[in-house]
Amino acid sequence: MFDRSLRQRLKFRNNVSFTYRNSSLEGGFKLILRIILGLVILSFSCVAQAQNPAGKVMHRSGAGQLDSTGWTDAKSTEGKFSVRLPGPFDDFTVKNSDETLQAGQFFAIGTVTPEGVRLSVTRAAYDNPDAAEHYFRNWQTGGALRGKPEDRRITKYRGFDAVEISASDDSSIIYARTILVKQNLLLQTIESPLSQRTAAEQLKATFFQSLSFEP
Repeated sequence: MFDRSLRQRLKFRNNVSFTYRNSSLEGGFKLILRIILGLVILSFSCVAQAQNPAGKVMHRSGAGQLDSTGWTDAKSTEGKFSVRLPGPFDDFTVKNSDETLQAGQFFAIGTVTPEGVRLSVTRAAYDNPDAAEHYFRNWQTGGALRGKPEDRRITKYRGFDAVEISASDDSSIIYARTILVKQNLLLQTIESPLSQRTAAEQLKATFFQSLSFEP
């Protein structure tokens, strides 16, 4: 997990926080998942909870069968997306009901490798039709990241505008891609101890290229 200083530098305004436990994975895991300015933090250390939630549902925990490559096809129950993951995954939905641009539903799946590399995908379906583009444009112009960026690229994925970033501190590194899909945001993240940077980089191609979703 990022240390406190990097978390502060990567911090966005008006955070919404969710936490849940995956008891089926050895030792459990913690994953920080940040969604464009409306920064959703996912911590896999305790039962799902959210600020002002209208509802939260854990659909599956420790799901997925690994194939001969050590990967599994992970599909969100309600989020209309899927991705390849290198381990059993959790699949859940949280609805945030506060009266801000952050209101909406968040569909997430995530896993952690034995080396402590954490991978996740979240789809943010905001109630406000302008919220997704508002948050995305901030990342697109470089205004969202407050840290030690290593790379930031404006690109496209399957015809949709996307931003790819990486940032690190003395102990951790995060790779992320945000995709603007109509009135939704899709965020893919890989978070890793700096000592496992090589392992994390070896997962990037399959993880980022395997994402599939319905517009």
